[in-house]
Amino acid sequence: DNLVLADLGCRNTVFMAESQSGVYNLNDWRRAGVGRLRIELVDEDGKDSVDIVTAYLGFLSGGRQAHEVWSVLEGVRDSNG
Repeated sequence: DNLVLADLGCRNTVFMAESQSGVYNLNDWRRAGVGRLRIELVDEDGKDSVDIVTAYLGFLSGGRQAHEVWSVLEGVRDSNG
């Protein structure tokens, strides 16, 4: 089973219970002029949400590497069953 939710554009979006991230592209996007990003959380609990946001903030400030952010994402509990 995969979780299907209506996203902000009112499209049906399938979340295949796999972490998805552009963390390996963030530095390229920043050099290209991208100045803002959005982290979408579907049904993560409070602890996982804090861990995810903290990991990205650490990466953006230079304190973490992309693979470390990915490790945090891989550790998020699958609440999709």
